[in-house]
Amino acid sequence: MIKKRSKPAKHSPPDRSISMEIGRAGKHAKRNALGCSFRLRKFNRCMRVPLLTISFCLGVMGIASAQSIQNMELFGNLDTHRDTAVVNPYRYSACWGYVAADGHEYALLGCPLGTQVVDLEGPSLIERAFIPGPRNRWREMKMYTHYAFIVSEATDVAAGAGLQIVDLQYLPDSVHLIKTYVWTDTVARPSAHTISQNGHFLYLNGGTFNGLRILDISDPENPVKAGRYSGFYVHDTHIRNDTAFASCLANGLDVVNVVDKSSPSRITLLQYSGAHTHNSWTSRDGARVFTTDENPNGEKSMKEWDLADIQNPFLRSTTGTNLGLPIVHNVVVKGSLAYVAWYTAGLRVFDVNTPSSPVQVGYFDSYPQDDSVIFNGNWGVDPFLPSGKAIMSDMSTGLHVVRCVDDRRGVVTGTVRDASTNQPIPGVLLHFQGQPSLTRWTGSNGSYIFGFAPGPQTAHVEKTGYLPKTVEVSVPDTGTTSFDFVITPITTGAGERADLPRSFALDQNFPNPFNPTTKITIASPVRTEATLRVYNVLGQVVATLFDGTTEAGERTLSFDAAGLPSGVYFSVLRTPAYAASRKMVVSK
Repeated sequence: MIKKRSKPAKHSPPDRSISMEIGRAGKHAKRNALGCSFRLRKFNRCMRVPLLTISFCLGVMGIASAQSIQNMELFGNLDTHRDTAVVNPYRYSACWGYVAADGHEYALLGCPLGTQVVDLEGPSLIERAFIPGPRNRWREMKMYTHYAFIVSEATDVAAGAGLQIVDLQYLPDSVHLIKTYVWTDTVARPSAHTISQNGHFLYLNGGTFNGLRILDISDPENPVKAGRYSGFYVHDTHIRNDTAFASCLANGLDVVNVVDKSSPSRITLLQYSGAHTHNSWTSRDGARVFTTDENPNGEKSMKEWDLADIQNPFLRSTTGTNLGLPIVHNVVVKGSLAYVAWYTAGLRVFDVNTPSSPVQVGYFDSYPQDDSVIFNGNWGVDPFLPSGKAIMSDMSTGLHVVRCVDDRRGVVTGTVRDASTNQPIPGVLLHFQGQPSLTRWTGSNGSYIFGFAPGPQTAHVEKTGYLPKTVEVSVPDTGTTSFDFVITPITTGAGERADLPRSFALDQNFPNPFNPTTKITIASPVRTEATLRVYNVLGQVVATLFDGTTEAGERTLSFDAAGLPSGVYFSVLRTPAYAASRKMVVSK
């Protein structure tokens, strides 16, 4: 039984804004007529996962799931607030952390019917409270001292739409909904898609208004309108000191001076071809800004922009398409690491300490069923907890708690050259043994870049028409080492086959739906070990179609489901350098 605290906490926890400004101690205000308290506890066992890269399959609410992890430690998962009335995958949305005055860490998770408060201490993830809210697909929150501020896209005031203000200082015993604040100039439709916080100011984005709405929360229980910035629709905002980086989707990144909250003014407008600027975050020193393009029909990338001349930012790097990643969502930068919620590719962590050279150093894929261009998987991430834990929200499977195991990173960069001509070779496959995610193809200039934990790494270099090569590379604790590979062309007269695939692939089966047979085509650019299996929705193997060595090229296999019932199945291809799945439907 949880003991009731005899009195409120005497000190407020730190304000976890980008400026890391410390909130002043606040006295507990008397509950008013709008205030109410919530107490609810549910338990979910969790376990730590070993540090090595792993894959496993398990049945989760009738959906096949296989989770992949590299250089990340998994502490637990809590999935207890699905809303069956909301069509999949619209279940969970944003998450954010809260640190109590005594250092106790909690996570807040946006759910379709409210906000879950989860205790992160101890061997289990424990729900301490649930704050009901209007049913909505999107819910986001930020903290100031011991107050949570929660928004959604709900517009019905009678159903609770508006800005929820919740006092968390009595955790783990209870939380208190102080009020739902409704801005007076749009009473009929008070909504916001996202919320940002810096010091004692809130910035509401993506609501039933264009631009930014700025609130002064010096008195957290009684927000006061401080200003408004009108212009483009603003989807999300990152605040650094007195500069707002407003993500305006197709209109790019609007950089705004907010020194005078009552009269914000534009510094510059960064527009670029194919823009769908969804969110942004600055580097540790503020010299660069990273943007994400949530664009299902265009380039799905994280971009790095140089801000040395803030009037004329220039593009330093683009990350995502070079890794074969699907649609991206949000980026958050902590120190030298960028944590990116990459939808169906899960959480991706990049070392961004070296300008122009983001290097993936870890990942946790909470949605490994499919990496197609759909809005599912990892929605948000908060890596700022003092313990080093990061919380992440998966739209289908709820809250996950992870930690980057080893943030020491050495960078290996270089060029692959032809032994006969000494010319750089584009399109060379590089794969590092035991590192499934660390597979790259050299660029048009034959160059490559990788990030690793320190120590020896075994690299395999392959390209059709050349002899394969295996080389051991020594990775430094930090910094960059250069290593060029030289590979020898095959001169036996056999020639190079132009019809070989450039990358691994698992095609969608055809026909689909089917009864009882269908065909599945796999492709490999090199000779490799591979398995192709079929799973049911419980994660059980129902057929193994291939298990062995496949040559470079395409291979088509047949799957006969005559002995299986109608339903959903998954084809799963795995190689040392690649994994993918496709959904199949047996209809009898």
